[in-house]
Amino acid sequence: MLARLTSKGQITIPKKIRTHLGVSYGDVIDFNIEKEKIIMRKKASTGSARGIRGMLSPVKHHTDDEIRKGKSKALARKWGGK
Repeated sequence: MLARLTSKGQITIPKKIRTHLGVSYGDVIDFNIEKEKIIMRKKASTGSARGIRGMLSPVKHHTDDEIRKGKSKALARKWGGK
């Protein structure tokens, strides 16, 4: 199978290989060089935030005003303001 390298150094992995590896959009691929070969493996998933969404209940809900004030205070601390 052939793939063309783009001007940005990217290639499209042929569908047959993506299917064989079981990879799709957003998956991480591990590349290794062994002598004159490039070995490509699907990196094991460590889970994502989306996968655990809703498992923990929030301690407190903040209003928009509280969030704005908190951001202002954090920025002021970072940049030396009040």
